[in-house]
Amino acid sequence: MFYMKNVLLVDDEVELLELYAMALEKCGFGVIPVTNALDGLAALKNKPIDVVITDISMPGMSGVEFIEKIHEYKYEVPIVVLSGHYRDSETIAKIKETYQQTIGIESKPINIAKLRNAVLRALGELDEVG
Repeated sequence: MFYMKNVLLVDDEVELLELYAMALEKCGFGVIPVTNALDGLAALKNKPIDVVITDISMPGMSGVEFIEKIHEYKYEVPIVVLSGHYRDSETIAKIKETYQQTIGIESKPINIAKLRNAVLRALGELDEVG
């Protein structure tokens, strides 16, 4: 039986959220797009999620706080982090050190091929070189 992999996409930038969601759907993924971390936590509780993609800088609960909650609630899901502030090395170092499930950290905006490959790596379907 075929099982479509579901991607939870969390980003407060609606235009990017819509663009990334459409692109991932065209790649064959099921996409649950939400504009904030609280809705992301609700989706994790209520839907089967295979990969989480989250922005870091969001109003309310930040992406770092969202990742902390994912681990606190023991959701076993790989996480891809998107950041328009990729140069914030302190935040990036904290995420890499603390959360082993975090598969990758990508700079925003990200091209569609790179986003697709980040999801495939998170799913274990593409090696680091691919």
